[in-house]
Amino acid sequence: MAVLSMSTSADLTVRVWVGDPSGHPVSGAFVEAVTFDLREPASFARTADDGVITLRIPAAARVCNIVALKPGAGIDYFENYESWPPGKLPALPAEIRLVLDGARDVQVRALDSADRPVANIALTPWTIKKPAKLAYVNCSGMEATRVFTDANGIALFSWMPRDLGEEVQFLVRDRAYSCPRQAWIDPAHPDELLTAHLLHNARLGGQVLFPDGRPASEVVVQAEGRGRSGHYCRRKATSGADGNYDIVVYPNQSYIIAVVDARWAAKSIQGIVMSEGETHEGLDLRLIEGTRLRGRVTLGPDYQAAASQTITVVEQGGALGDDLLGHFKREELVRWASTDERGLYEIRLAPGGYRLQGPSRSDTEVVSLDGQEEVMRDFHIPRAARALLVGDVRRRGQQDSPVANARIWAESIVQGHAGFETFSDGCGRFSAERWRDGMVVYARNREETEAGYAEIGEQDDVVNVEISPAVLARGRVVDRDGNPLPNESAFCRMNVTMRNGSLVTFQFFARTDIAGTFALPGLLVGSACDVLVLRGHKPISTKVSFKTGDPGTTELPDITL
Repeated sequence: MAVLSMSTSADLTVRVWVGDPSGHPVSGAFVEAVTFDLREPASFARTADDGVITLRIPAAARVCNIVALKPGAGIDYFENYESWPPGKLPALPAEIRLVLDGARDVQVRALDSADRPVANIALTPWTIKKPAKLAYVNCSGMEATRVFTDANGIALFSWMPRDLGEEVQFLVRDRAYSCPRQAWIDPAHPDELLTAHLLHNARLGGQVLFPDGRPASEVVVQAEGRGRSGHYCRRKATSGADGNYDIVVYPNQSYIIAVVDARWAAKSIQGIVMSEGETHEGLDLRLIEGTRLRGRVTLGPDYQAAASQTITVVEQGGALGDDLLGHFKREELVRWASTDERGLYEIRLAPGGYRLQGPSRSDTEVVSLDGQEEVMRDFHIPRAARALLVGDVRRRGQQDSPVANARIWAESIVQGHAGFETFSDGCGRFSAERWRDGMVVYARNREETEAGYAEIGEQDDVVNVEISPAVLARGRVVDRDGNPLPNESAFCRMNVTMRNGSLVTFQFFARTDIAGTFALPGLLVGSACDVLVLRGHKPISTKVSFKTGDPGTTELPDITL
């Protein structure tokens, strides 16, 4: 039996068994613990002949997943939460069983900006979600999922699951390169050779100086870029004994370079546009005392101190040039401050323009600093932004008929506030942390033949969802000659109108079979729906709109690509 140690003094042991669908142990499978904040160092090892490995994990580690994978066998992961997104993570169980249920080969080719293959570059999937799971596993910091390209620039991922719940994008994990045009698996064509277009990173550096010109050590410098790509760069470095700092950054972005320090500030350097492979030195930062932006965050009618609340400060840089305009319009650099047990926060800033946002999204203002010694900004939260919701799922008109293993989704009426997803237990009960918004809570049984929903308000802490026979919408995806198209992604939006007129939308996916047929079960009677075909996130068909009728099957017109 193998033992995996993540620290010199183990606080917790978890026994992991890895097997195949027939119950036979799988030896040589990689097993790795993934932490929620990805800050603890990753480590992995292989299972022994009996399929067992014992993980030794620091008690302070916030483990969200235990992952097992093996080339040719597949991947599986344990979810250490009962709803997604999770609130407080529970303690890990003493024993976990993972099943590798088959794999497919996925090849990713890495090319540089001249379309030449790049060898010996590490690539990894970003996230992987299996259909039966609540959420994805984040592979970006894992070691077990990392694969190096060969002499032809090709990385072979031979453990990818046969069935994917979502598309998979690939990240480059190499200091010398970045990947603004990521490769991603099209679930409709999962066996195609994928291409990751890499760029040589750039480097910028300079010296941090005290007001009198002496080198300043142990000062954190942050460089943050914006450009066409939505994958902007944020990197930090700490000045050395000679005051020098050095940061590797993504090319084709315009950067703000700033001191991020509790003791000092410095006038930021803005408008530094970095090209591929470029080195830009002499970007010196002279320290000043700056402005102490501070205040207090209170909560509730008694104005109690609100600890662990986040204050966001976004420095506003110059407008981007036409060659960089796209996802962003201007330079920005983001800082955060957190309140202590007294509800107090403080952040030190240099002169400039900033967008200040409190714990509530509505508490946003633009602040211009020009050398003031101190600026005060207090925030008040009328109630906790998030709270625990408990509920149960029962059949309509049958209070003594709880529905076990029902799947529950909830969506908020507030744009930008995520809902949650969870399952009911054997007694039909569930709980999840949620935004204190008006929400629609939707549930359907495991067989997907019954569904229902309930509305909740901001102050509700308990909900009962009753389900009844639902609608199954069925259709086909065909080409212009009427030939069926298998493995296409049918995307359905089901709209629910609340009593106050608010519209809440639920999203479901279905994959076409060999006959080009897709099925969308569990739709609510009388709901307005539409369905189209996606490739990645892009629609490639016209939209078919329909309103569900009585329970049973609704036949949809063919969708032609």
